[in-house]
Amino acid sequence: MFLKKPAGFTLIELMVAMVVGLIVAAIAMSMYVSLIRANATSIQVTRLTQSLQGALDVMERDIRRAGYTCNAREHAISATSSPNTFTIADLGQVSAASPLLFGCIHIRYDDPVSTCPSSGLAPVASIGYRFNAASGAIDVTTNGAPCDSTSATDWSSITNNGSTSVTNLSFAITPSSGKNTMGQRRITLSITGHSKQKSTL
Repeated sequence: MFLKKPAGFTLIELMVAMVVGLIVAAIAMSMYVSLIRANATSIQVTRLTQSLQGALDVMERDIRRAGYTCNAREHAISATSSPNTFTIADLGQVSAASPLLFGCIHIRYDDPVSTCPSSGLAPVASIGYRFNAASGAIDVTTNGAPCDSTSATDWSSITNNGSTSVTNLSFAITPSSGKNTMGQRRITLSITGHSKQKSTL
C-alpha cells in the first residue's frame, strides 16, 4: 500500500507568491494615486482656465461697448461728439518703458438697460478694470474711480475666488501709430495667472 504525497505549497512557494502579490498591489496602488493626482491637477487647471476666461469675457464685453451712445443720430445732426468717446487718457500706463502697455482701463457707454431719451444724454455706465498686484486679482470699478485709488469702496475684485491668483493683466493698443486717435477700439488683452493651490499651474 502506497501513501499519497501530501498536497500543498512549500514555505518558499508561499513567500514567492506573497512577494509577487505585494509587487502587484504596490503597482496598482501607485497607478491609483497617480490617477487621483492627475484628476486633481485637471480640476485645478479647469478652475484656473474658467476663472481667467470668465474675467476676460467680462472685460471684452465692456470694451466692445466702449463709446456706445443710444442717440448717435442726435450727435450726428448737431455735430456734437458723444461723451462716451474712448481716448488714450482712459488708460493707466504700466511704465515709461512700455508706452503702449497699460494695466488699467476706463470705458464709458450708454447704459443699455435704461430707456434712451429722445433728447439729451442717457445714463452712462462708467466702468474700469485694473490689475491689483497686492491681492493678485483683477479689480473693477463702476464709479469712475482713478486707477491708483486705494479706497476699498472704489474697487472690488472679480477674480479673488480663493483658487486663482492673477500675476499680470495688460491692455495693449495696436497699431502704435493710432494710440492718440479718438475712438481707438483695437485693444489686445493679456492675462496670466496660476492656481493658489499649486503655483506651477
